[in-house]
Amino acid sequence: MAGRLIHDTSHIPSPTSSNLRGAEMLILKNANVDHQNRRDVTPLMVAATESHIPVIDLLIRHGADLTRSDYNSNNVLHYAAMCGHPKSVQLIGVYSQNKLVGMQNRHGKTPGDLAADTATVNALLALASSDQ
Repeated sequence: MAGRLIHDTSHIPSPTSSNLRGAEMLILKNANVDHQNRRDVTPLMVAATESHIPVIDLLIRHGADLTRSDYNSNNVLHYAAMCGHPKSVQLIGVYSQNKLVGMQNRHGKTPGDLAADTATVNALLALASSDQ
């Protein structure tokens, strides 16, 4: 599913699909943690689709914008929820103070709606527990 969401990530200057050390090196070289590809996908969104918790944490600690959205107005929580990654959902919920839970994309869908649409029960449970 992640491949369908991301399409072309070749212009994203963060190796979120490989390793934490590579991401750290790019950040030390002043890589833009909020760089968006042609579909407005950020490294944080890529890390969320892969549930790469250490990279999610690193990017957020280095100023990645949790509220950035892609061409469909999906934010990072939408990505984590629709891919069914409860640990990503929980971490993003903590950092965002659960302010992203009710945000709707261009189609009027919240992260919870997308988790339900893709039958990702674990992500739904994580969203429900983070909303309390």
